[in-house]
Amino acid sequence: MFPRISRRVLVPLIRSHYVTSSPVLRYHSTYTPETLASAANQTIGQPFPDSVATILTGSLDESQVSISRDGSLALPEEYYKARLNEAFGVGGWALIPNGDIKDLDLAEEGQDRQYVCLIREYSLHCHGRFVAQAFGETQFYLGKQSYSEATEKIKAIALARCCKDVGIASELWNKEWIEQWKETHATQEWVENVNTKKRALLWRKKNDEWAWPYQRVNNASFQKKY
Repeated sequence: MFPRISRRVLVPLIRSHYVTSSPVLRYHSTYTPETLASAANQTIGQPFPDSVATILTGSLDESQVSISRDGSLALPEEYYKARLNEAFGVGGWALIPNGDIKDLDLAEEGQDRQYVCLIREYSLHCHGRFVAQAFGETQFYLGKQSYSEATEKIKAIALARCCKDVGIASELWNKEWIEQWKETHATQEWVENVNTKKRALLWRKKNDEWAWPYQRVNNASFQKKY
């Protein structure tokens, strides 16, 4: 029988095993605000060629946009990588971590901590120059999720935020564009969780169907289209 390990012990163990034991991550953690600022100052006022800018700021393929149940929009990670590869070539860009992964305990005092918020900052470099930096974060449920998958999600979120600064999918940060996309491609409906019997007003794409455990409430008074 293995001894029970508390969450407050488990998180530091995970972090030390997956982060600080890696020489690659220790190397990248040497990036500091001072070194990033120096890199940025060296390239300010040097725009990318028009051929690159055209690719970066090209129109967004609306069919690739997905909507979560809470109404937030997103694109697959592969979309951003494909744009960067097209603009700078495979190997011509890199998303570099600016430090180790940190966990934030968001539970109130006395509450049992069911998850931690993992967060990490990254910087985007293209053709050897600093372009942008952003944080990525995700909720990590101890014992219920893969730690490696959680770290990949952090990186994907940071990549999307960095790409916004060079014009890739910047529409997703434009409130007016978001409202128009929802009106055209999405609908908001009352659904019921078949397990809990709880009802909620959730979003889906018009050409999608509700997946288990949700089912649409068959009552017109509960439905609301955007």
